[in-house]
Amino acid sequence: MKTNLRYVVRATISGPDGQLSWTTDRAYPVDPEKREQDVGTLELVRVASNGASGAGLPGDSYRVEDIDRTGVIDNSNVTVMFGSDGTVSGSTGCNTFTGKYTVDGATLSIGPLAMTRRACIPALGEQETRFVKVLQDVSSWFIDRGGRLVLRTGDGRSLTAAL
Repeated sequence: MKTNLRYVVRATISGPDGQLSWTTDRAYPVDPEKREQDVGTLELVRVASNGASGAGLPGDSYRVEDIDRTGVIDNSNVTVMFGSDGTVSGSTGCNTFTGKYTVDGATLSIGPLAMTRRACIPALGEQETRFVKVLQDVSSWFIDRGGRLVLRTGDGRSLTAAL
């Protein structure tokens, strides 16, 4: 086991057609050195299909409300838009970005991204770094119970955004 990595448990349930139906909406940390451990109850949320909630990726613009459970700076205007042509674009709160994305059911791949390089105040620069690191590692998406878009990485990091 590598000591500089974070290990987590996630759970997903897919239907007979392979489409994701249920998923945990948070990562449950585990200690890989322990033989047994109790992570408590894994809570799953239903994954809405693209049409079920009225929200889907193509053509929708989202305002980011949370970057990996650390929030966002008030009025920093972090956004992400998924174009119907397979382009993703938006604002980090300081710089703008654009790139490509592919979506297949609940699977989502983003990047590489091109960005402007304006100087940011330190707090916005740090937020931008966290946002881009998560965005480029996204591997899945779903709409949560509150109607928000959740973009999730394979290791449990996330972005949460509202229409």
